[in-house]
Amino acid sequence: MDVAERHNVGKSVWDILFGLQLGVIGGVVMLAWFALVCPIVGKPWWLIPNLFASHFYNSREVYLGPGIVTIVGAALQIVMSGIVGCLNGLATPGGRLSGLGAAFAWYTFSILFLWKRIAPLMLISAIQPILWTGYFLFGSALGWHRRLVKVRRASLAG
Repeated sequence: MDVAERHNVGKSVWDILFGLQLGVIGGVVMLAWFALVCPIVGKPWWLIPNLFASHFYNSREVYLGPGIVTIVGAALQIVMSGIVGCLNGLATPGGRLSGLGAAFAWYTFSILFLWKRIAPLMLISAIQPILWTGYFLFGSALGWHRRLVKVRRASLAG
């Protein structure tokens, strides 16, 4: 069995690693989007990362300003994005549509279950259209999965 046949059999470690990479990149893109757009609509740039950390801090600390709360919220966002990226790499064939589908599924799961438990202030204070666009950008980043795996397989075969 040559290299090309061995890598076309099923999911490989590269699917998981590229999913992790794209998930982290997508999480960073989301955070950048939130920081750029929130001031335009009159909210502080640090609001959404602080809301992600609302499980660990009280509401006074969340609304106080940027600081360790912002770092914790950003780290939580990046870790969760990486996990979703890994799951996307394992469960889907890749491509733009599956990336957007994974982002939509993650957003829906977050609204229905996750934020109620780990980020209760997210449901109250976050501006949902900004979040929707952030998740769309995240799904677009996940959409590069198929291309990265194809390039990696071509480099192994040739």
